[in-house]
Amino acid sequence: MLTTNTPAQTSFAYKYANHFKKVSDRNMELFHQQKPSYSNDQAAVALTAGAKAFQDLDGDGKVNINYEFLGPVYGPRFASLFDLDGFTPFNAQQQEQTRSALQSWSDVANVSFQEGYSGSYDGLLYFGNYRVNHDDDGEAAFNQNFFGYGNQSAYVWTKINATYGINKAPDLNNYARLTLTHETGHALGLEHPGDYQASTSASPTYQDDAGYVQDTAAHSVMSYWGEDYSGHDFSEDHSAYLLENYLPLGLLLGAPIAAVREAYLNYFYPEDHLRTHSSGPLLDDITAIQMLYGANMTTRVDDTTYGFNSNTGRDFLSLASAADRPLFAVWDAGGNDTLDFSGFYQDQKINLNELSFSDVAGLVGNVSIARGVTVENAIGGSGDDLLIGNAVANDLKGGAGDDILHGGGGGDRFWGGAGEDTFMFIQVADSAPDASARIMDFTSGEDMIDLSAITGGKALNFVDAFTGKAGEALLAFATDTGLGSLAIDFGGTGKADFLITTVGRAAVTDIVV
Repeated sequence: MLTTNTPAQTSFAYKYANHFKKVSDRNMELFHQQKPSYSNDQAAVALTAGAKAFQDLDGDGKVNINYEFLGPVYGPRFASLFDLDGFTPFNAQQQEQTRSALQSWSDVANVSFQEGYSGSYDGLLYFGNYRVNHDDDGEAAFNQNFFGYGNQSAYVWTKINATYGINKAPDLNNYARLTLTHETGHALGLEHPGDYQASTSASPTYQDDAGYVQDTAAHSVMSYWGEDYSGHDFSEDHSAYLLENYLPLGLLLGAPIAAVREAYLNYFYPEDHLRTHSSGPLLDDITAIQMLYGANMTTRVDDTTYGFNSNTGRDFLSLASAADRPLFAVWDAGGNDTLDFSGFYQDQKINLNELSFSDVAGLVGNVSIARGVTVENAIGGSGDDLLIGNAVANDLKGGAGDDILHGGGGGDRFWGGAGEDTFMFIQVADSAPDASARIMDFTSGEDMIDLSAITGGKALNFVDAFTGKAGEALLAFATDTGLGSLAIDFGGTGKADFLITTVGRAAVTDIVV
């Protein structure tokens, strides 16, 4: 007996997922900024323009840097060389957080750090505080590099005064920890993405000084500019998102773009405490630092979990509470790896493709995956999540909520969890018979299999056996095993070129075309 299901327009799930995937594209210009978009490679070139990087002087294949926290004896002497007053040593918290910042750079690049003077080394790195910079006191911190004649040394200085007292207390994802990561990036040779520098005589702005759209805190810890300029949002109350959307209104009223933005952020962020700041290098930083030193291919080569239940040993890659706000880029050299955001209740969008961004814990574009990195698995939370896989075999687990799960071929496995879930396929190759997808918990009448991107709204003909006509489908279920299958002949060859296995029975009415 032949039955035909009713054609549907391209589904909401497909449009929703397709729109989100485009968010990671870098070929769009933001109309109100009139700036070009840079690729990840172009941004890395900008970050390394004129770079003065440490060299592998001993030829052992890795740059080894010894670092020291300047003490009360030599600290003031070094400070005087830079026309600095009010030297103080790094306190215990600053030292601990500096070690974490250094580790975040050595995780991604072929460079190592050793505290104190020991063993063979290629260069030296010093840290200290100051109160006043008589040369130019407009910065929260700065660095100086001295390379040449066999000498390679760099200095990182952080300002401690009434304005920058926070530098005494760096911590995970706060401004002071970002400052340490940023200035260490300078010491290693990275520049700002554009030709700008804060000083008493200059107040650079994104509008006037950023050379491209992605010169923001979403793409690089070396940037001066907020993530909202590139459409991201790391604020807990989404005021950055509101700013991005209401900015045109201010412009229509005749206010300069910089004035509108500053007035808005001063209102929402009087002390900059509501925003999450990155504690480790981001997408463009990772590519840039690897251009200078090579990639660290020994980092996390085993099965690694990022987020909840993390085994990374890195504070900024680990989550312990629903109150945590992650902000990181994943660098991973191997293994079978997982993004675990199971502890969050917000509606999340998780993308496992390299150079992509994910919306996690109520923030926008706060988790990304570096170039060349493969993450295999994703776990959503209790909200209505969107999970997007990549070309390898993915395990995607939606958790509670009405989730949308989309793999990318390779023999994926899907767990929708509680709620009304949609399992979406956008091309025939997403579930070929030799690498078919398996839905591990399908519930008929609640869950859906969305094929609308493949069918383009054309009906499938459900038959008892293929006859060689394109668009024929076989729906089967074995009561003894509890396993079902959906086989489709899209090519009209008389055999299936698309196959899904379900744990649980699927009905014709569960399939969206």
